[in-house]
Amino acid sequence: MIINNKTSKLTFNFIVIGAIFLILGIVAVLKLEWFGLIFIFISAAIFSVVFGFQINKETMKMRNYIQIFWIKLGKWQSIKNINYFSIVKIKRTYNVGLLSIAGKRKTTLYKLNIVLNNKKIIPLHSGSQKEIKKIAKQLSEQLQIEIKGTAINSN
Repeated sequence: MIINNKTSKLTFNFIVIGAIFLILGIVAVLKLEWFGLIFIFISAAIFSVVFGFQINKETMKMRNYIQIFWIKLGKWQSIKNINYFSIVKIKRTYNVGLLSIAGKRKTTLYKLNIVLNNKKIIPLHSGSQKEIKKIAKQLSEQLQIEIKGTAINSN
């Protein structure tokens, strides 16, 4: 059985690029320039991109993937010696240099990792606390692996 988890979709800048290709394609097709269909196809490919990970329970292999249309691209790696899932809380500070909102911004990010017996860490996903805990709980129940980490009970 393969556990499939779609972790994220496109960021805003890719959506804008896809929209530009779509508009260029439509304008070209309306002017009877058939190469506009290529732009429409490229925009469809951009809009179909999904990121995620898969875990095969029988072979105990996992992969992070990028899906374009129905094709999933990613390299399988063994997790036979899985020890536990780890949730880590990361606080980030970054500078914003715009005239209207200059200053420092702080964000909190949670990361879900697989920790193998040889202490190798394989990152699975990062996101909000609620999202990461939900994914970790599902994986823990399906694979019968415990969850550890400093961010499990934090608010």
